[in-house]
Amino acid sequence: QVGKGIIPPPLREYGASEVRSVTRAFNQMASGVKQLADDRTLLMAGVSHDLRTPLTRIRLATEMMSAEDGYLAESINKDIEECNAIIEQFIDYLRTGQEMPTESSDLNAILGEVVAAESGYERVIETAMSQGELMMNVHPLSIKRAAVNMVVNAARYGNGWIKVSSGRELQRGWFQVEDDGPGIKPEELKHLLQPFVRGDSARSTSGTGLGLAIVQRIIDAHDGELDIGTSERGGLLIRAYIPLPMEKKESTNGHQTARENA
Repeated sequence: QVGKGIIPPPLREYGASEVRSVTRAFNQMASGVKQLADDRTLLMAGVSHDLRTPLTRIRLATEMMSAEDGYLAESINKDIEECNAIIEQFIDYLRTGQEMPTESSDLNAILGEVVAAESGYERVIETAMSQGELMMNVHPLSIKRAAVNMVVNAARYGNGWIKVSSGRELQRGWFQVEDDGPGIKPEELKHLLQPFVRGDSARSTSGTGLGLAIVQRIIDAHDGELDIGTSERGGLLIRAYIPLPMEKKESTNGHQTARENA
């Protein structure tokens, strides 16, 4: 739990002196980790909040620029929008670490909403969804945010082709996003999902390096995992696995038995 950023309440100290010492040391470590996380959250939230004020003043100033300077105002407003998008990513990253209540949701329906929202005149998204409903216990808005981040990442670093797929295997459901970009070097894979890290192919584009880190945190919160590979067109493939809900089955005497994995 501590490794995933979930800090448990202090453990009760009892037993032999050696056991009490280990318990005390663990409690101190957990308290220190929580304090560091709280300080980081407060710092990032404060910086994100404080940046909005000067950005708002700049936007108001552009509205008072003359018509002949309209091209400058448009350029400034684009920069402001980019800054706001970066701030939103900071806030998303902080929000993702909070507890998320889950509910039974159709993963395919969530992905369908993402595809509809992210498709447009200049972006056509290919799909290969599993047949029927793919019911899972998830936090719908968080999964939607993860899928959006994956699609935006594919659009930013790919060359126009994007494919969104879903399916199930054994006791897990999954969804993935593929692109036709340059992909990722093998030596960069282990760092790709860390916050503020971007691959060499992303150096020439704008961004914070938080998009996939947010996806990782969301999937971690659902006890899932991310798998990164190569798409069918040689670009990046990111697949998110999430455990399927356990089904209630009837025993021979008509009473429900313990839940078993689907």
